[in-house]
Amino acid sequence: MEEQITRALKEIQDRFPGFEILEKCYNADTGHENDLRKKILLAHLAFVELAVNITEYYLRHGYRRWMDATFRSNKFKGLLDRANERVLAVRLRCEELINLNITQMKQDMKQMIESNKELQKTVDEARLGAAYRYIKQLLELLRIPSWSPTFFEREVLRDYRQRLQSGAHYEQGIYERITYENVADSRLGDAFSQWSAGGRSSMLILTGMNNTNISELTPNCWLSPLAVGVADRERDANNPHAFFLFRGPKEISINTAIPTLVAQLLTPREGNALEPHEQTLTSHAERFSRLVESHGDTEYEMTDVLRQLLCDTINIFREDQTVTLVVDRLDVCTESERYDLLRILAEVLTEARCVVKILVVAGWTRYWRPKERELRAILNDKAALQLEFKEQRVLG
Repeated sequence: MEEQITRALKEIQDRFPGFEILEKCYNADTGHENDLRKKILLAHLAFVELAVNITEYYLRHGYRRWMDATFRSNKFKGLLDRANERVLAVRLRCEELINLNITQMKQDMKQMIESNKELQKTVDEARLGAAYRYIKQLLELLRIPSWSPTFFEREVLRDYRQRLQSGAHYEQGIYERITYENVADSRLGDAFSQWSAGGRSSMLILTGMNNTNISELTPNCWLSPLAVGVADRERDANNPHAFFLFRGPKEISINTAIPTLVAQLLTPREGNALEPHEQTLTSHAERFSRLVESHGDTEYEMTDVLRQLLCDTINIFREDQTVTLVVDRLDVCTESERYDLLRILAEVLTEARCVVKILVVAGWTRYWRPKERELRAILNDKAALQLEFKEQRVLG
């Protein structure tokens, strides 16, 4: 019995320093925290009651303790059980409070993100003035009202860049990697050099097949770092450009892709006033909005209005400028939309007044290939077209 008492006392006593910390942490005047402090007090009282009874037991003469140990071995069981129950009640209440706090933190984080988006919109509006207000109205018609250049660059691109860098960390030195920094010395060096050469519009479609050893372990395409690198370079140089990443679940349609490309191109730049083009762009956006609302068989009309919207947006730029469009992970959207987007981009190349460079990156898909003959027929020697398929190699 004495071993049982000693063991129980140590188990309970070890928890009391933690109780003191809990009382200091949870000192708010709320129902749950008041109840926790009440349960801590009851646990203390149960321990004190147990300690008093144990002290009385040890103050008795030896034969009395022997009699209790022999014939009343369960004498302290009720007190021990009650003390343990009170300690357990404290722990359970703490777990409830932790879960409540986590839930509250998630809600606060969500509110902070929404607040941050609104703040960034306000910053964008203050920075860009009337042009931003017009773009905001246009984005509402294009069904992407929450899009913001600041949020896109700081959150979407940054998050995607970190994902690619995380994957590269584990593959570095083992599997082939192609980035903007090393593309000139890679197997894509010639194709990329021809595509990026100035003076002529061109489209480069890259299909990347991850090495079979890691194809099921990574969600990224091994050529995507090149796409992000091109977009980063154009941004750093303040050149007209737009980047779109197909990703689930919402951003897997050209109905989102092309409006997002347009939104980036419309971000005011020196020498490219929007006022002369606002009526035309608004007309396209209103037509797009009506087609979305109709829910009918409007696939051809939708493709046509998206093409006109992108073409007229690019024609805002001067003839001596070069506009770069980068589309990553084309393989994520449906097969029919892959073909539609490539056709739209090819038609944009033939109708643009300025030089347009289009880079499309797609992960390998077993039964899909770009329709090269159709694309060349659209381009009709007005722009260059290159298609490259590259399977990731093991280094060494």
